[in-house]
Amino acid sequence: MRSVRLLAGLLLLPLLGCLRVEVARMSDPGPAFAQARREALRLQGRPGPPHELGALVWSAEEKRLVRARVPMWLVRKFDRERDPGDEGGVSARLARRLSVRDLDRAGLGVLFELEEAEPGERVLVWLR
Repeated sequence: MRSVRLLAGLLLLPLLGCLRVEVARMSDPGPAFAQARREALRLQGRPGPPHELGALVWSAEEKRLVRARVPMWLVRKFDRERDPGDEGGVSARLARRLSVRDLDRAGLGVLFELEEAEPGERVLVWLR
């Protein structure tokens, strides 16, 4: 659904310059999500600041899986360089709801997971 694409775009598109991104076509993303979830759950509750933001996004309609990892230094840099005059832009709306400080306080592991029944899109975001 478009909400999943928008969410993924909000998190990832501004940072594409330094991302590690893999795109694959597949009909069953289950194993990839299971592996990413296991990795994130191993870290769940561990102390310490996050060093990387990971995301896995799958579109059933396109049968496309996107895996991305963003270093936290880059997330912090993007947050500092956000235009404070951009009151209505995407980054401003996201920043009003979620800050880098929130990410640091969230701890390691799964941040959120979303699975929409129709048309079957999925998102998993974690900190490591």
